[in-house]
Parts: sequence; C-alpha cells; structure tokens
Amino acid sequence: SQVSGLKYSGKASGLLDEVTARLGLGWRYSPVERAVRISYFETRVFDVWSFGDKQVIASTVKSGMATAAGTSGSNSGGSSTSSGVSGDSGSNQSTTVTLESSILQDIQNNVKAMLSVAPAGRMYLAPSTGTLTVTDRPEVISRIEAYLNNTNRSITQQVLFNVKVFEVTLTDTDQLGLNWAAVYKSLNTKWGLSLSNTVSGISTSATSASIGIVNTADSAWAGSNAIVQALAEQGRVSNVRSPSVTTLNLQPAPLQIGNVQGYLASSQTTSTASVGSSTSLTPGTITSGFNMTLLPRVLEHDEMLLMVSINMSSKPTFQTFTSNGSSVQLPDYDAKSLSPKVKLRSGQTLILSGFEELSEDARRTGVGDPGFLGLGGSRTRTSGHSVLVVLITPIVTG
Repeated sequence: SQVSGLKYSGKASGLLDEVTARLGLGWRYSPVERAVRISYFETRVFDVWSFGDKQVIASTVKSGMATAAGTSGSNSGGSSTSSGVSGDSGSNQSTTVTLESSILQDIQNNVKAMLSVAPAGRMYLAPSTGTLTVTDRPEVISRIEAYLNNTNRSITQQVLFNVKVFEVTLTDTDQLGLNWAAVYKSLNTKWGLSLSNTVSGISTSATSASIGIVNTADSAWAGSNAIVQALAEQGRVSNVRSPSVTTLNLQPAPLQIGNVQGYLASSQTTSTASVGSSTSLTPGTITSGFNMTLLPRVLEHDEMLLMVSINMSSKPTFQTFTSNGSSVQLPDYDAKSLSPKVKLRSGQTLILSGFEELSEDARRTGVGDPGFLGLGGSRTRTSGHSVLVVLITPIVTG
C-alpha cells in the first residue's frame, strides 16, 4: 500500500502515527536497536483493577411443614426394620434468589468479543496478577484500551453504607402499628425532609409501610438521625445498632449482627448387660439476629441500583421433650426475609419496616374457678408490640 496526498510538518513520531494509522499498522521505537519497527500486530499489557474471585449470593425463603413418623429397630435375624411415613404436608412454597458474578471473567468475555477474527487477535488473562495481554491490530488495541479505562474507573467506585437497625416499642396498648404519615409529617415540618415512594406510576402522596426513601441535602447521617427522633415520638426506641460497611461498585457487602445459642439437639442412652447404661449427648447451635447483604450498581450522577437481601430471626425459645429417659430441646423461633431492589441517590435514606411482633399475656384468678370473680380475684392483660426498622444510607465516596 502507498500513502498519497500527505503533507506533514512536525515531529517524526507524529508522522509515523499519521502513516501507520492510514495503513492499519503499528510502530514502536527500540532504544536498544535505535530503530523504529513497524508491524502489522501490536501487543499490549493492560491492568485490570479487580480480584479474580467469584461471588455467589443466595437467598431462600421456605414455607410449609415436613412430616416424619415411624419406628425402626432390628429383628432376631439381625436385619434392621423400619416403618412409618415421611414427606411434606400442607401447603409448601419455596423461593430462591441466586446471583453469581465474576467481574474478571466478564471483562475477559467482553474483550474476546472485541478481538479480530482468529487467529489474528489473541489474548491471555492472568487472574493472579490482574493483567490482560492482548495481541491484535492497532485500532482494536485502542478500542480495548478505552473499554478497560472506563471499566476500571467504574468497578473501583467506593460506596459507604451507613446502616441503622433499631426496635420501636409502642407505648399505647391500643395502637395497632406505627403511624408513618405522622412520622413523615414530623420529618417534613422539623427537618425539611421529604419522602418519595419506590414505585413509579402512582401518586406521589402514596407511601408504603415497608419501603420508603427520605431525601436530604444534609450530611450522610442527618436523614437517619431525624427518622429515629421522629419515631421516638410514637414509642420507645431501643436496641439501636449503627454498623457501617464499605464496598466497591458491583461487589456485595455482607453484614451480620447475630447471637449464637447452643441447645441439646439429641440424646441417646445405651444399656449394656452387667455393665450399666451410658448417655450420649449431641449439642447444636442456632444463629439468630440480623443478616443482610447489599449489592450496589453505581450509575451516573451518583445514582445507584441497590439490591438488598435481609434475613432476620428472633432469639429461640426451647421446650424440653423427654421420652424413655432421654431428653431433647425443641427450638421455636420466628424467621423473616425481604429482598427489595430500589433506585437511590447518594445520601438518600432507605426505610425498611413492616417487621412487627405482637405478644399478649392474659391471666385470670378466681375462687374455685379462674373465671369466677364473685368472691374476689383478678384479671390482668399485658400486651407488647415492637416494630423493627432498618435505615440504609449509601454514600458514593469515589
């Protein structure tokens, strides 16, 4: 090929750029050989700012009842026997949300799609060093360089999550739930904060008792602190936890606030003739509390898509069951799950509520019969109503 109509004035490097660009070639200067080498292919090594790990997020919600009943033993011939029924009963439902991602693998697949038709374009990704070696035409190398520069800036944006988890105990025994309209009115009147719903296409005055977004132009903690003060006007706020976690864009951030409690899972008593009996105890553990995973995807203008996966369980209570001298502890606890996806701006506060627990203790005492109060007696009723509220404030820091 020949280059015609070229008129250039300047440095020799600029002339080489002009000529090789027209011919689809590349050039480089070798200081050892003190020569300029022009080639059809160019090899470049790029840095990829990501780890080579693979992330898996799984959240499962199950409902229903499993049944197992029967007997087992051995006969005189030495073989084991069993009888009974087992399986599911009633209405059963299971929902599983699974997300698998590997940023380094996705980048490799994108670069492969940009290469020239084999065997012209070649690449090699080194996960341990985070480097990508590409051999291809100069124009392809330029496109890959631009793509990797944008991707490196995107995946290294940092997001700080300020989280508040607290419990509101309602003081009014006849109150059924939190009056969120009063809470938002107090936020707007005292602190100038506004609420926006998370569903498009409905009235802006419509709010959800479980999900809401508070807009604030103040500091990162201004919105969440104001919400706590507004809720304190309706009930007693206790068990406030304020963890913070920092993660990168498209990287999950797990957070757990829990309690591990041990219990007696099973026991077995073995009797031996002329020796006596021995008892074997098998312990178990139950982790209760608050477990959450946050996955951000940063967009333009400090906006983000946020996937939240929350699992909560109450502290278990145990009942002891005894049979033939052996005892076990049967746990009883409540479990709640939530997995919303919302769009937020940096500094907005996401409100998650609707995790309510109602307890009531009624007692009657009378003469002869608890219900006969003619000769004296009493009737008492104690009600408890608590609401768990979670506040999430993401801040894009860089």
